[in-house]
Amino acid sequence: MGSIKDLPLVERPREKALKYGISILSDSELLAVLIQSGTKQKSAISIAIDLIINFNGIANVFKQSLYELCKIEGINKIKALQILAISELFIRIRQNMLSNQNEQINLANPYEVYDYIHLKISSLLQEKMIVLYLNIKNIVIFEEMISLGNDSMSVTNNKLICKRAIEKYAKKVIICHNHPSGVSAPSLEDVASTMSLKSALMYIQVTLLDHIIIGKDEFYSIINDKRYFLKTK
Repeated sequence: MGSIKDLPLVERPREKALKYGISILSDSELLAVLIQSGTKQKSAISIAIDLIINFNGIANVFKQSLYELCKIEGINKIKALQILAISELFIRIRQNMLSNQNEQINLANPYEVYDYIHLKISSLLQEKMIVLYLNIKNIVIFEEMISLGNDSMSVTNNKLICKRAIEKYAKKVIICHNHPSGVSAPSLEDVASTMSLKSALMYIQVTLLDHIIIGKDEFYSIINDKRYFLKTK
């Protein structure tokens, strides 16, 4: 396999971008620019193509762990970190944009809750929960990520969520967690833990607005008992 240097100048990703603009590059060419160099056996473009094929699309490349990325021939820890850094930057930029719009976001709407939260947990390979604490106007005043576990862990989480709601003077709470399987339908444990938390919050006069489960191109509202599907191209 030849290297990028074997290509005519006009076909090399960096030269193409400099001459025609970055938007002209294909997914594999953009990824090749990011990982910068190949190996003796493979060019950066070939490695980029391997990444896209192995992880079934460019979007999934940026959802992988360091360990999974390093399984691809030509990707060492430094190149994997470069990919992870871009992924983390995108998430933070998106979060910052949404945070700046908090006063316009009505988080009582399941679609807007999904839009606000899904980038934070949809790519995680383990189940995690994000708890949103809101004021009376549904504005987020605090949020935190907590671990999910067994039934005893659910009791512990209830105590923590109630404690935090009191500390932050929250009037409403929304909880969200991901299903790495991609299917958002709730388990019996999901429903039971939701009802348990709802009852616990009632004692401190805080409303559980919703429990949103994030899947792949779908999400589920336990409070509304409804699955929502996203429009895909």
